[in-house]
Amino acid sequence: MRTTGAIVIGRGAYGTGENEGWDDTPYQVKHFVLTHRPPETPVGGSVDFTFVTDGIVRAVELARTAAGEKWVTIGGGADVGRQLLALGLVDELQLHLVPLLVGDGLRLFLPGEPGHTGTIVRVVDAPNVTHLRYRLH
Repeated sequence: MRTTGAIVIGRGAYGTGENEGWDDTPYQVKHFVLTHRPPETPVGGSVDFTFVTDGIVRAVELARTAAGEKWVTIGGGADVGRQLLALGLVDELQLHLVPLLVGDGLRLFLPGEPGHTGTIVRVVDAPNVTHLRYRLH
């Protein structure tokens, strides 16, 4: 959290906090929401949202400027993650493996898409979750 200066999320990830609000997030940094449909009335609260309608590259540019010397974090949305991986805009990837089987949802990695190689930077094993962090090559 100390090293995150801005966050890019998709409209779906933003929507998960729309009803409950975003005040309980530990990331009190500027959030850039990639969307084709900005809300008419954005959620109020302590988090500063900017809705970016002119593409994912623009969202990353704005986030980099806002983050300064800190990291830009991608905070949710498999589709956003896939796009950034395809564009080569991801330096590190952190996966959280939870022993929960679900039937629906979006896959981060799709069959037929180019693979990515990386080096393990960190593994944190905790009850009910394993956190894996890779530096991509």
